[in-house]
Amino acid sequence: MRPIRALYLATTLASGACAQDPTLEITVYDRGGSQRWPLGQDTVRVQIVSGLDDPKGLAGLELGIGGALPRRVFKATDLAGENPPFVVPGEGVATVTVRLVQDGQVVAGGAEEWTLEPEVEWNLDVARVPWPPSEIGVMDLENPECNWFWCHRNWRFPIADEAANYEDEALWVTLYRAHPDECADLCGGWW
Repeated sequence: MRPIRALYLATTLASGACAQDPTLEITVYDRGGSQRWPLGQDTVRVQIVSGLDDPKGLAGLELGIGGALPRRVFKATDLAGENPPFVVPGEGVATVTVRLVQDGQVVAGGAEEWTLEPEVEWNLDVARVPWPPSEIGVMDLENPECNWFWCHRNWRFPIADEAANYEDEALWVTLYRAHPDECADLCGGWW
């Protein structure tokens, strides 16, 4: 076999080694703790209430995915523990709907969408915190930028004042995107 043809074959096989079906994984930040909030001179420590079994936390969480994906709806009890990734289409538009129910009332929620891509590992993170976990010290809460590794989008859903544990508390959904060709040394898993 000629050296150029052998090199082409080796390159083709190596580039295909990381080829994979696109996947989606859902992660919920159900840890407590405290954070300084709001940002600025007059900050105080606020208690993060985000337990999946806490009615003032995420016990009333409902998350739906659909669009080009087969429709699935998850409740807080479904999201407790480990949630393995599942295969999703490599094209089309995916939708995510989220709502938080507290004392029988929807206190936060909305819907967003994104375009699916071949071979991409997607991760949707849900958190009840002052700012998205992908960022530190976000100043623009209405249009937070993605600055953290693999962060693709941040969506904020304000929690109604009467249900909030502190001022400007929100339900955040962060979408992460990793493509094996863009993270070559981490091919095969990065979470």
